[in-house]
Amino acid sequence: MKTVVGVSPAAVAIPGREAIAGSAAEANPGPGADTAASATRRAQASPTGAAALGLIYSVLTETELDPGLREVAILQVAQRSHAAYAFAQHASIARAAGVNQAQISSLQDGGAPACLFGDRERTVLAFAAEALDAPRVSGETFARLREHLPPRQVVELLLTIGCFRMMSRLVTILELETEPPFGVNTLRQAALQH
Repeated sequence: MKTVVGVSPAAVAIPGREAIAGSAAEANPGPGADTAASATRRAQASPTGAAALGLIYSVLTETELDPGLREVAILQVAQRSHAAYAFAQHASIARAAGVNQAQISSLQDGGAPACLFGDRERTVLAFAAEALDAPRVSGETFARLREHLPPRQVVELLLTIGCFRMMSRLVTILELETEPPFGVNTLRQAALQH
């Protein structure tokens, strides 16, 4: 059963919705469409929604963290959070950042074999897994991560993991169905509109 009755995935206040082409409810008004469209506009116009868009855009574009590592971590967060929508959106971004299809498929299946991922990537994935599963990461994992990333990038990785855990919960609780990727440029446009 859908959590939000009468709201299509395109109508939910996910970054970039209005910048694409408007919601399905606005394009094809039907019973309850006015309510869904109104709720969507209110959610997108809220200061909290605008701040969330800004944070996501910042995590994706304004960090020193290697884009491939960032996307590997995001894909793991989405997979472990059962967020098919987030995984599909970021699989496209990951490919653009140099993550190959075998790596993406492996992450989708919950794996990260050494034959596909280097030590740096496996360390980031171990760190992300521990950060998702417990309130602290082990000293050993943290020390291994520090061998690969300077302090600023460690903080950026934690912010990325937390941000995309939040977004994954948003899309799973609202039961958004997977749709074609809209990309970072659409996200930027949506963030600038607010």
